[in-house]
Amino acid sequence: MFSEFTNPMPPYENFERVGRIIAQNTIVTTLVLSTGPCFVFDGHILRLLDHLCKNRSIRCLELREIGDSDGELVQSITCLEPFFEKNDELKCIVGRKLNMRQSNVISLLVTILSRRQFSVEEIQLIDCKIGDEEIQILLSAFKKHPTIGPKKICLDSNRIGDEGCRTISEYLEDKRVEIELLSLSDNSRITLTGFQHIAKALAGRRRALRKLDVSRNNFGGNLLTPFVEAFSSDPDMIPDELDLTSSTSADTQSWRIFGKLLARRRFPMTAIRLGRNSISHIDLSAFVTAFNSRPRSTPKILDLLSNNINLRGDGDAMANLLAKPNCSLERLIMIRNDFLLDENSALRIIDSLVRNDKLQEFWLDTHDHLSAYVFDCLYDLVCDTRSIEATIFHSNHT
Repeated sequence: MFSEFTNPMPPYENFERVGRIIAQNTIVTTLVLSTGPCFVFDGHILRLLDHLCKNRSIRCLELREIGDSDGELVQSITCLEPFFEKNDELKCIVGRKLNMRQSNVISLLVTILSRRQFSVEEIQLIDCKIGDEEIQILLSAFKKHPTIGPKKICLDSNRIGDEGCRTISEYLEDKRVEIELLSLSDNSRITLTGFQHIAKALAGRRRALRKLDVSRNNFGGNLLTPFVEAFSSDPDMIPDELDLTSSTSADTQSWRIFGKLLARRRFPMTAIRLGRNSISHIDLSAFVTAFNSRPRSTPKILDLLSNNINLRGDGDAMANLLAKPNCSLERLIMIRNDFLLDENSALRIIDSLVRNDKLQEFWLDTHDHLSAYVFDCLYDLVCDTRSIEATIFHSNHT
C-alpha cells in the first residue's frame, strides 16, 4: 500500500492529523511525493515529515516531478533529510522526472545517504537528466562509503554516455561493490565503446550480476561482438537476466556464436529478452541450434517479441529444441513476428510439445488459416479431453 501527496496538498489543518495516522500505520510501505513545491517551504510539511520518521513500515520513498526551477528540488531533499537519516527501514529511493542536473542535487543526496547507519537496497533515478558528470559524483560517493552502496541501481532514460559507462565500469570493478542489478535502458548516448567497458567489468567480477538491462539503446552496431569477447573465458559470469530489447543489429554468424556462448553455461539463464532486434528465422535457427548439444543450458525465458521471424516451412530448429527432454525453456514469447506457420511446421512444433514437460507458456499470434485438424491437435495438447485429471494435473502448457 502507498500514500501519495500531490499538488494541491491537503488543507493545512489536516496535516497534523494525517501525520499521526501515517505514523501509526503499519500498512503503508510506499510514500510518493509528487508535483508540489508548496511542501518544501511550509512548516506544516516539516511536522508531517517528523511524524513520518516515526513510521518504520515505509520502505520506499518516491519523488516525482518536483519543481524544475533552480533550488526547489534541493530544498525538497533538504526537508526530507530527517526522514532519510532516521528511517533505517527505508530500502528503496526512487526519483522520477526530476532535474538532477541542478547544482548540488546529487552531492546533497549522497551526503545525506552517507550519514545513514544502514544502506538502501535500491536506487532508481529514472528520466532525471543525469549525465556523465552526475554519474561520477554519485558512484564516487558510493565507492568512498561502501556501506551506502545499493544492490540495485536503475538509471533508465537519462543522458549517460561512454564516459559515464567508463565510470560505471570502474565502480563495478571495485571488489567491495555488491551490486546485483544494473539498468541503463534508454540512454541513447551510449555507443558500443561504452557497452564494451561495462561488459569487461562484469566479466571480471567475483560474482555474476543478477540482471543487466541495456534495452532501447541505439548502440549503432553489433552488440553481440563485444559481449562474446568479454565473456568468452567464463560464460557463467553473464548476468542471470539479460535484456537486449531493441539494442543490436547482428548477422547470422554472430547469433550462432552468441548461442554457443550461452550453451556453455553450467546453469541456464533465468531470462534473455531479444525483442525488436530484426531477428530472422535464419538467425533464430542459428541461435537455438547451439543448445541442441546442451539443452539444459537453454534460458528459462526466451523473449523474441516483434522480430522478423518466419517459421513457414522452417520450424525444425525450434521444434527439435523443444523436443529435447532436458530443455530448460519455460516461457517462449514469439508474438508480433512476421511469420505464418504452415501445416507441417505447426504439427512439428505441436509434436515436440507433446514430449516437453518444461514449457509452461508459448505465446503465438493467431493463425486462422490453419486447418481444423491442427487446432484439434493443439486442443488435445493443452486440454487432454480423456480425463479432467489429465488436464488439471498433467498438462503444463498454456
